[in-house]
Parts: sequence; C-alpha cells; structure tokens
Amino acid sequence: MALELDSIKGIGPPLACDFLKEIGIDRYGKPDIHIKRTFSRLKLIGEFNQDKEAFKVLWHMAHLSGCSPAVVDKVFWIAASGRWDKTLDKELDKVEQKEQQLHRKQRFNSFLNKFVKSS
Repeated sequence: MALELDSIKGIGPPLACDFLKEIGIDRYGKPDIHIKRTFSRLKLIGEFNQDKEAFKVLWHMAHLSGCSPAVVDKVFWIAASGRWDKTLDKELDKVEQKEQQLHRKQRFNSFLNKFVKSS
C-alpha cells in the first residue's frame, strides 16, 4: 500500500508512510530525517535510497523486537528529536522547552557517537 501511495506525484515514502500511520495502519514507520540520520550514523543505511533502506530497517527492527514498525519509528523519533517527556515540559516556558529539547538531542547524539566509536 505504501508503494502505491509513493507512486502518486508529490508523495514520497515518508509522506506515504506517515499518512498510513495517521489513519491507524501501524505496519509502516516513517523514514523521516531523524530516522535516516540516526540509521546513517549507525551505518544501518548507506547514502543512496535512504527512504527505502530506512523503511526496511524499521521493518527488520520491528520483527526482531515484536513491536510494530510504527512503534520502532516513534522510539527513534522521540530520542532523536529531543521530545522525550512532554509532561515535564509543560511546566517550562517556550524558550526553556526548546533548550530542554536541544539538551536531549545533544545527549542522544553523544550516546550515538559513543556507540559508533565502540563498534
């Protein structure tokens, strides 16, 4: 189904997968910039066909974990975006929220750097 939507002019894999996720089909993860950057740094995908390669990695991780691709996508997206805990952020003003998200993104990047260096 995602490939059929992908064939519509102006809709690529990320948008097609996001649409399917939004209407409740959890068999698809969205290979967005956060996912592709993370998978690229972990050397799970190469430079070319990143959308489709990331899509395949999401499916593989879902199979290994027993979670849906949409859940695997969400976990990586939350970590990479820095939006870990909206409940705690409610007490902060907009500037403090952005600072907190940036701090979390930096911590995730630091974690990835250590992981990549050790492998």
